[in-house]
This record gives sequence, structure tokens and C-alpha cells, in this order.
Amino acid sequence: MAVAAPIGEAELEQLEALAGTGKLAGRAMLPDELQGFLCAIVSAPQPIPEPVWMPIALGVDPEDADVAASGIVPLVRRLRDECERDLLEERGIDPILAPGPAGEGLDHARWARGYLEGVSLADPPWDAEDPDTADELLAPFFVLAGDATPELRRACRESLDLRPDADLDEVLANDLPLVVQDNFEYWLDKRLVPETIRRDAPKVGRNDPCPCGSGRKFKQCCGKDG
Repeated sequence: MAVAAPIGEAELEQLEALAGTGKLAGRAMLPDELQGFLCAIVSAPQPIPEPVWMPIALGVDPEDADVAASGIVPLVRRLRDECERDLLEERGIDPILAPGPAGEGLDHARWARGYLEGVSLADPPWDAEDPDTADELLAPFFVLAGDATPELRRACRESLDLRPDADLDEVLANDLPLVVQDNFEYWLDKRLVPETIRRDAPKVGRNDPCPCGSGRKFKQCCGKDG
């Protein structure tokens, strides 16, 4: 089976244009929010069926004649498959980001809100078995979305061992591909049957002690630039 080519700039522009026309206007997710949403969809504790997530992505019935004729459904499906492929191959996602408010910087908030919308569709939910781990996995997205409490922001800073003068939002924005990859791999490992996993060496988690013996977390030491 042939693998679809990555979605290019022209197709992203087409996707954005379609999302703003006809019945989709003001309802369908724009590419940045949609990519965040789809990254969460493919990272869920258990697979989320397309009939569950596609109507949320489009904001309308995907089987509506006008929507189906627009060609947006295959584009959304391809973007979903591309997110999953990039994460499976550990290439990391390349975030689609819109300009920030007043054209300053890039808007990570809408991307993060899309991710959290995808998280809300998970069944079982992310926090069903281990609420503390779920909170740690999702904290960066609440921070970037602007929905984190002061306590959550403080806990997130502590987990990253940040200097007092470090900008938490900036650090998380830069680390977004790593955070998304971590979440995907966490749930992928949970879904796999343990007997089918074969590793030449134990995998080091980003929050595990660094194997070099520095005493720091792996993500703050040898895994910092990984």
C-alpha cells in the first residue's frame, strides 16, 4: 500500500481555505488547531474511531453532501495519518503555528487547545488509571493554552528544573515536539502487549535519572538536545 506524500504548503492553504467557506466557516478547525487535535487523537490511551473525532474536527456532519463534495475530509484524514506516521517513526511533529496576537511571534495557544480537545475524546480518559501521570503529561498544554492555574505552572517549572529567570511558556513552546512525542510514546507503550516489545537496551524516559550518572533528569542532561 502506497504511503501518501506529506501535506505541502499548498494543501495546507487549501485546507485553511476550505475550513473558512460554506457550512464549514466558523466551525471547522483551522490547520494549527487541527494538527494539535489530531496529535492527541493518535496519542490516546486507546484508538479513537474516525466517526467520533471527524465531526468534532469539522464542526459539522462529514457526510453532509456539500462537505463531502468540498474535498476537506480526505485532507483531514491525510493530516491525521501524517501525524501518526511522524510520531511512530520518532521524527517528531513540525508544529503548524499561526501568527500570534497582533502578529507578534507564533500562537501556541490554539495548537494546545486543539490538543486538549482531542484529549477530551479519549475513552478511557487519560487520567483513568494514574491521574498524577496524566496531570504531568498534560500540564504543558494547559500552560501553553493559557488555562493553567498558578499551582500547575509552579509544578511544571519544578518538573523542568527551570532557573528562576527562565520563561516557562517559551521553554514549553520550544519543547512542544518533544512533549508531544513523549505523550505518544507513553500511551503507545501502554497499548502494546509487553511480550511483543523487544529493546536492545532499556528505554530511558525523559523524567528518569540520566544514565550518565550526573544526577539530573535525562531531559535536562544527555537527552536535552535529543
